[in-house]
Amino acid sequence: MTDPKTQTPKIVMLPWYKKNYLVDPLPQIRIVGMLAGIATVAAVAICCIAYERLMKLDVLFNRSLIPPAALPSAFEAIARSLMYRLITIVVLMVLIFTAAGILLTHRISGPIWKLQKELKRFLAGEQIRPIHFRKGDEYKELPELINKLIEGYRK
Repeated sequence: MTDPKTQTPKIVMLPWYKKNYLVDPLPQIRIVGMLAGIATVAAVAICCIAYERLMKLDVLFNRSLIPPAALPSAFEAIARSLMYRLITIVVLMVLIFTAAGILLTHRISGPIWKLQKELKRFLAGEQIRPIHFRKGDEYKELPELINKLIEGYRK
């Protein structure tokens, strides 16, 4: 689509949910997998430490001089409830890390993917317009350097 008055390409902004966030899937998924793995390991460690602490409390309650009759079942219910909450937090943490990883890698992989695409077109002999990155992308100075290099190559 071009603007008929200026003959420049018209920029169409898509809603966030229609964007392709996995522009270069393999590196992005690898990085997101590492982030999700780190989140999972940290969360499992937190759950193990919490479970170990709960079991120490159980031993302390069982060794008390006058334990109440309902204490073991109440303690088990509390421990089970806490573990379910911890597992829920772990799952949410992994999902949040995964989503954040995809969004962050999109800002890095997108510009590299665009540069590769445009440079392949240039090497194939096609005319290309000056390269620009989106607002918020990383490597802001790179398109300017590539544009100067292409311009120098054309001269």
